[in-house]
Amino acid sequence: MVWLLHLSLLFATQFQAPELARQTEKATEVVVLGTIHGAHRESKSWSLDALRETIRKIQPEVVLCEIPPDRWPAVLKRWQEAAVVEDERVQRFPEYTEVLLPLMDEMGFLVEPCAAWTAEMAAERKAAIQRFEGGGGQPPEDSEALQAYRAAIRWTSEWAAQLSMDAEDPLVLHSRLYDFRSKGERLPYEHWLNDRIGEGGWRNINQAHYSLLETALAKHAGKRILITFGAGHKYWFLERLRWRPDLNLMDPRPFLPGGERPRSKEEAVLEEVYAFNEAVWRCFYDAGHEFLRPALARIGRSMNPRDEFGFVNGLRPSPRGSTFWDQQWLGPVIAEQEEEGVWEVRFSILRAMQSANEARKVSATLVQDSTMTGGFRWNKIQWPR
Repeated sequence: MVWLLHLSLLFATQFQAPELARQTEKATEVVVLGTIHGAHRESKSWSLDALRETIRKIQPEVVLCEIPPDRWPAVLKRWQEAAVVEDERVQRFPEYTEVLLPLMDEMGFLVEPCAAWTAEMAAERKAAIQRFEGGGGQPPEDSEALQAYRAAIRWTSEWAAQLSMDAEDPLVLHSRLYDFRSKGERLPYEHWLNDRIGEGGWRNINQAHYSLLETALAKHAGKRILITFGAGHKYWFLERLRWRPDLNLMDPRPFLPGGERPRSKEEAVLEEVYAFNEAVWRCFYDAGHEFLRPALARIGRSMNPRDEFGFVNGLRPSPRGSTFWDQQWLGPVIAEQEEEGVWEVRFSILRAMQSANEARKVSATLVQDSTMTGGFRWNKIQWPR
C-alpha cells in the first residue's frame, strides 16, 4: 500500500511539473548511430558511403567511438603521420579506418575513444565460454545451467522470428523495434554468462563502455556529439541516455539514407508503442531508481492521467532482478486505423519461457495529438498487471 501511494503521488507530481529537460544556454545534442562493422562493405543500404554522408549531415563537433582509449594515441599518431591504421583491432572496423578518420581530417571534429574492451577481456571471455559449454575434452562446468541456457536461446530465437524486419535498412536499424529485438536476443547471454565471463560479460562491458561515454559527454557538454558503436550495443546506451534531462537526444532518422521521408502513420504508431512500453518497463523494473521519475513523466505526457493512469499503480518492483526473466516480451503489434488519426493497438506480453497461450493481452486506443510527447494520446488502456 505504501508503494501504491508513493507511486501515485510521484506520478501526479511529475505530470504537473514543467517540461523535464533542463533549459540551458545550449543543450548537449546527442545522436547515436549503430554500425555494422565489416558488413558495411557489402551492404547496399548501409554502406560505407551511406555512413559517410550520414555523418556529414549530422555535422558533429565530437565523435565518441568504439576504440579503446589506450590504443587511440598510437592510432592517431600513425594516422597523422601516414594516413594508415596499423592497430589490428581497429582495422576490423572499416567505419573508422575508411570513414571516421578521413572525415575527422575533412570536418575537423574531435574523436574521443570510449570502448572499454581489452585483449585480456577477449581471452577471458573465450576461456569462460569454453568452460561453460565444455570442450577440449572437458565437460561443461554446469550441465544444468548449460541446458537452461540453450533452451532460452531456442525460446528467444522463436520470439525474435515473429518480429520480422530488414535489419540492413538503416531506417529499421535505428528503430525502437530493432533495439527491442536486439535486446531480447542478447538477454540469455547476459543472464547466464555475464558473471561467468567477468569484466567482458555483456552487462559488465556495456556498463564500462557507458561509463566512458558519460565521462566524454560531461567533458563536451553543450556540443553536438555523435556516438558510433556496433548496433547491438545501441539499445543499452539509449535506454539510459534518453532519460537524462541534460541531453537533447536527437532522432537520427533525418540524417539517414531515405530519412527525408517522414514516418508512415503505421511506423509512427509502432515507434510510440515501443517507447511507451519502455516507460512502463522502467516503472516496473527500476522502482526507486533514477529512471523511475522521468519514466513516470513520459507516461504522464502521453495520456489524460485523470482517466487513464490508474494502471501504473498495479506495477511492482521486479521480484527477480533479472532482465531476462522480468522483461516484458512483446509480440507483434497489430495496429488498425479506426478513423482518421485514431488507431486501435493490440499486442501480447510474455514472460521468458512462457508459451503463447500464457500471453497476457494489451489493448489501447491511440489518438494523434501533437501536444503529447510521442505524438499520440493513449486512451482505453488495458494493460495486464
